[in-house]
Amino acid sequence: MVRHVVFYILLAILFAVLAFFAESLIRKKWAVVADDSPHPRPVNKTQLIIETILIALFLILIGFYGQPLVFAIIFIVIFTAVRMLFEWKYARVKKDYLITLVWGALIVLFLLIALISRL
Repeated sequence: MVRHVVFYILLAILFAVLAFFAESLIRKKWAVVADDSPHPRPVNKTQLIIETILIALFLILIGFYGQPLVFAIIFIVIFTAVRMLFEWKYARVKKDYLITLVWGALIVLFLLIALISRL
């Protein structure tokens, strides 16, 4: 049990370091300006409503069906796709959709490794 916890902690640290390096590389290569906010803000009210519905739906599905890793992977893919679409369509100049793509892909990869290691 302890080995699994240590494995997931080390894996999370590895992915966090990888994501920060990838983010800094993308910001430097494509001149993506960093926001003052520690978390990305919705581009408009429609995005906020859609993301809120997705989060509520995710929590409801986990409550009824119980498979958190499977639903987390599906949720992150859909959530990242929605966020990228809104950032690309309404704030294309900022190029934040590239950062969203990197973080979303790395989180999905982390969850897939966690899911496979549990089988």
